[in-house]
Amino acid sequence: MRYWLATTMLATVLLTGPALAQFKTPEAAVESLYATYTKPGSDGFADRDAPRHFDAALLKLWRAAKHKDSDFFIQGQDFEVKDVKITSASVTGDKAEAIATFRNFGEPMRITYVLVQGKDGWRITDARSKSETLRAELRRASKQ
Repeated sequence: MRYWLATTMLATVLLTGPALAQFKTPEAAVESLYATYTKPGSDGFADRDAPRHFDAALLKLWRAAKHKDSDFFIQGQDFEVKDVKITSASVTGDKAEAIATFRNFGEPMRITYVLVQGKDGWRITDARSKSETLRAELRRASKQ
């Protein structure tokens, strides 16, 4: 019985560990998001990554968006992301901003991420580019 219980507990930890992984800093959450674009052969940010990176409100909007015209995180449809740098703009209590600068096909990009800290670590709650916010884009996509 002890063997079965120990095996079951170990399997539960191993199988749920990555899904429950916490980001200890705002920068780590954004770095993890961009890591999905820089891995060889990557398709970029996937729906399966959303629960780990987004807070509950943003995750709900993400799932409701039926048609996303482009990828907000790279400001386009295709990507060749290079020179990613993540810096912290500010941390105030359980809220923070982190800035991602990078090049996509040689074009300089800058996106500011708004994050919140919860019991599961830091999560993205919104982001803004020079033209709009992630939440606004997702709201528009959910109405299409």
